[in-house]
Amino acid sequence: MTERLRIATLNIWNKSGPWPARAALIRKQLAALAPDVLGLQEVLRLDEPAPDAESCQAVELCEGLGFELAFAPAMHYGAGLSFGNALASRHPIIEEAHFALPGADPGEARVLLYALVGTPHGLLPVFVTHLNWKLHHGSVRLLQVRFIVDKIFELCPVDESRLPPVLMGDFNAGPESDEIRYLSGHATVEGKVAFGQQPTEHDRLPTGSANRGGSSGQGDNRGINGIAIGRDGNRYAIGNAA
Repeated sequence: MTERLRIATLNIWNKSGPWPARAALIRKQLAALAPDVLGLQEVLRLDEPAPDAESCQAVELCEGLGFELAFAPAMHYGAGLSFGNALASRHPIIEEAHFALPGADPGEARVLLYALVGTPHGLLPVFVTHLNWKLHHGSVRLLQVRFIVDKIFELCPVDESRLPPVLMGDFNAGPESDEIRYLSGHATVEGKVAFGQQPTEHDRLPTGSANRGGSSGQGDNRGINGIAIGRDGNRYAIGNAA
């Protein structure tokens, strides 16, 4: 049994661009990377009892690769078509739930997907999200991050029998932003610090270029995709997803 869990996240940018070519490349890279747990954002899915590769992008990308899937709709476009987040896991998904994030408006709504994954190393709580994308929506993203932090505390009280919770997704914000500084314990908002104590230099993950194209495809270079892993029961290290 491997001593590691490989975790990845990707905003698939719905079906924008040359989707058949992009889908083939994503499947090739997933097979090579072989993540144990994969978060996906901007997934399109038709509301069907048993979604298949024709009706759900997550199924299309993960079919035949040994994944279980969970999906959380953020927006409904009509005719049964939803846009949201997905989780793919090579280990059993024991429970799942989803929660609408604050700050929704008629053109943009976001969701937090939660799943409890039964890995060989223990139960792993996983959260997949996608925050508002507009550059001037920093205050909305901060509101969303505060909601996410509260939900993680609610669903993942300190429990030594479980692995630390993992939050992954498209945060649409750089490491210097208020929302990411709050999430990583480097900022206080209304007298609250997200995880009780500040991460030290040793705790921080190296940062790098996560998604130079950005989820909007507009040349966004904020390094906006990331994975955060709970440590010591009450704090996170956060770094950009390669």
